[in-house]
Amino acid sequence: MKNSIKIFGLPLILSLCCFVANASNTVRTSTDQSKVIVIVKKAESYIKKNGIEKAIIEFRNTNDIVIGNYNGMFFVSPLHPELIGRNQFNYKDPSGALVVQEEINKAKAGGGWLKGRWRKNSLTGKYQCRKIYILPVTKNYFIGSWYHYSSGKNGICLI
Repeated sequence: MKNSIKIFGLPLILSLCCFVANASNTVRTSTDQSKVIVIVKKAESYIKKNGIEKAIIEFRNTNDIVIGNYNGMFFVSPLHPELIGRNQFNYKDPSGALVVQEEINKAKAGGGWLKGRWRKNSLTGKYQCRKIYILPVTKNYFIGSWYHYSSGKNGICLI
């Protein structure tokens, strides 16, 4: 491949690699909703061309993409790398929501946005609302990306 390098014997597409790396260097906000969709669509395209196994390797070192399966296992999780390879199907966020099951259900329904949740922004270290875009990519896998935004006056994530 003309614009690729090989790491562990696998070609890595430089354009996608650089796009994801550049996007992860800044704090994304609600004005970047379209950027989140572009990130997910580029990841989807990469998976269609190269397969899920290569995508898992490609995206492990990014801050923009999650890859999970419908059983609740995550293979790429930049916010919680310690949980990669561990089943998170029954994971509850601080509000008690079964967020992984919500993500799986959204993927099974064809994908889209999930309502914001109060989460720690890994780039700033502060808690903010986070809205995630989910997309199914193969029979049993989904991908996602997100943006952070400020909560309402009462500390609730409004969108």
